[in-house]
Amino acid sequence: VVAGFQSNRTVTIVGAGGLTVATDNSDAATNNEKRVLGNAASDWVASYELTATNEDFEVKDMTLTFSGDNTTNTVAAVKEVHVYADDKVTMLANEAVTTAAVNIADADFDEEFIVEVGSENIYIKVLAERIGLNQAGVTATGNHIASLAIAEAEGVDSGDDVPVTTTATASTQFDIYPNLVTVPTAASLSSSTLKNA
Repeated sequence: VVAGFQSNRTVTIVGAGGLTVATDNSDAATNNEKRVLGNAASDWVASYELTATNEDFEVKDMTLTFSGDNTTNTVAAVKEVHVYADDKVTMLANEAVTTAAVNIADADFDEEFIVEVGSENIYIKVLAERIGLNQAGVTATGNHIASLAIAEAEGVDSGDDVPVTTTATASTQFDIYPNLVTVPTAASLSSSTLKNA
């Protein structure tokens, strides 16, 4: 300390930063209802905006929860959920869907999931099951990702785990349907077989 020294600069020292997550249904990539065919990957079905303050964060554990007109059908229709970074190219995680709540733990991430100071989005796709004879998938409508909850996020600088503030609500709706196959009439063909979608 130097006697008589004065400064207009204010310095605030914080122990750790903060992270928030919110559904971004206004995103042009996800603001319309989507149709998904059996055995096909969807277009973007959900977008979430993550905002980091004071430091970067590594997300280490999060849970996506599905819902639908019949949630049992939603789970049966969705084979995998794919999580992409803000660039829409880098796949952060690829997880099988066996229950409505799909947990992605630290070891499940294909790439480090770092949220840098500021705001960025992550994007979600689903891969639909095959629909047809002896296949696991079913038609499922009114589907949403009901919520995204981050259970663990660690400050890159502080090394601290911080609570995550979430306002993540239901995503835009997506529906899953079988591929349609035109069957010749009895007049033109005595018998026909539908192939699995």
